[in-house]
Amino acid sequence: MSTAFIYLKLPTHELPADHRLEDRIDQTLRDAGLGTVLGWGSSLGDAPPGQMRPLAFLRIDIEAEDLDGARLLLRQLLPEVGVPVGTELHFTRAHQPLQDVLEPTGWRLETLLPGAKRAFPR
Repeated sequence: MSTAFIYLKLPTHELPADHRLEDRIDQTLRDAGLGTVLGWGSSLGDAPPGQMRPLAFLRIDIEAEDLDGARLLLRQLLPEVGVPVGTELHFTRAHQPLQDVLEPTGWRLETLLPGAKRAFPR
């Protein structure tokens, strides 16, 4: 069975400073046998002239043993731990870059990434 890559993109405006979210995600995925966290970090946004670059988002890279199972687990776990609206799960299916996005009414599933073009079938 091949593994899949999931890129979790979290807006930082509502995350607590000491959230330890990557540890909780890793343990939950491992306990379910669905994958592991590969790494995490902060990404910076663009800075106005003469100012420091602001924190734009937190990213968590995940290796999933079961893409759909890991996505389902993450869509259940993330709202429970209080991630903000706008959180995105990025993944690829059939060479298509897709995302699940947390909206105020729930998850919007498998939408094509903005700017991506539909791939032709192989």
